[in-house]
Amino acid sequence: MFVAFDNIPLEHERDLTNSANERIIIPESFILTDYILSQLLSILEGLEFNYDNIKRNLELTKGQVLSEKIMIELVKKGINRQEAHEILRKCGIASRKEGKGLKETIMKESKVTELVTVKELDDWLDPKNYIGTAIEQVERVVKRLGKFV
Repeated sequence: MFVAFDNIPLEHERDLTNSANERIIIPESFILTDYILSQLLSILEGLEFNYDNIKRNLELTKGQVLSEKIMIELVKKGINRQEAHEILRKCGIASRKEGKGLKETIMKESKVTELVTVKELDDWLDPKNYIGTAIEQVERVVKRLGKFV
């Protein structure tokens, strides 16, 4: 790819010194792209999901991996962002030391329990609520790719 940088000084001059590079760079780029796409298809065709392992991995941190959502929601409820961050930091440390889930340690914080219900916290700690528009994006890509298959 560094060969392409050699063409920059000649961008507006257009003598023959850079055309030789382009005769190699452009076709090689397409060949590489084709290879990458072939490899991707090969990987995707054999892709399998082990849902038990996914769930186990998500539960390894006992909710701490989802703490950003809690902080955002606490800010929406009126807690200062820095204060929400500090609450979660302390709860995260306590959670690890005590071997308890983040939910358990957060529910001991009076500042949080005054504003948040257990149901809300359960919702914030549910990984299924973190997929955003992923399903729609995948369906859109599959639909577009279906035209080419």
